[in-house]
Amino acid sequence: MIFCTLKTLLDEYDVTQTKISEATGITRPTLLQLIKNENRSIRYDTIDKLCRYFNIEMEELIKRSKYEVKYGNSQLSHHDTNETWIGHPETYIETSMFIDTLELKFKSGDVNYYFENHNSIDFDKKNDIPFICEIDSDSFLKYLVAEMDGETFYSYIDTFSIREKIAEELNISNQVTARLNFQFKVINKEKKDFDNLSEELKKLSKEELYGLFQKHFYKQNLDERANNVTGVISRDYFNKPFDEMDEH
Repeated sequence: MIFCTLKTLLDEYDVTQTKISEATGITRPTLLQLIKNENRSIRYDTIDKLCRYFNIEMEELIKRSKYEVKYGNSQLSHHDTNETWIGHPETYIETSMFIDTLELKFKSGDVNYYFENHNSIDFDKKNDIPFICEIDSDSFLKYLVAEMDGETFYSYIDTFSIREKIAEELNISNQVTARLNFQFKVINKEKKDFDNLSEELKKLSKEELYGLFQKHFYKQNLDERANNVTGVISRDYFNKPFDEMDEH
């Protein structure tokens, strides 16, 4: 995918379309198309004029990614605890995004304070809201380091107003979602697999767990036996694992 970061640059440099148009000669309709990423093509001289105006390299204006980046959806989730904010259950913002087929699930901490106080004077003194996605190390290296610059992902979030989309979808204040700080928590792939397995095991009954462990010990016994095969094999060899299982 290819997109233009002009919208972000306008905010970053605090300039208007009118100023840029007057300084570069680029028409406002053309600028608006670039801001909304609705243009089907862009002239070389337009790229050159914008890069000169902002004193940036072309890579900062035009971003290219091997993978398609897309916004999925957002929801508010609630969790009852003994410690609640003003009697309310904890409330979290959850958002899914995609890089190619990889789904990224971002989740905030409890945001009740921000909902209750976004119009207060003290609101601006609060820190950003950590918005964290757990990702295994292999996927992180592939999608955000080796084959796509992670900065491109963050440019996409700003350019396509993802925080505003979250606010609109959830019908909450832009002042709250503007504080969402997208972050990645990189975890060891084996640990993630183990955590996923643990969650699945919790869903099983005692009988199902017992049957699963029986199968595990039986397979482990077969693997150990297979690794120690030497000499002549008789019929007793194949019967022994079943005898040993009875002892467990």
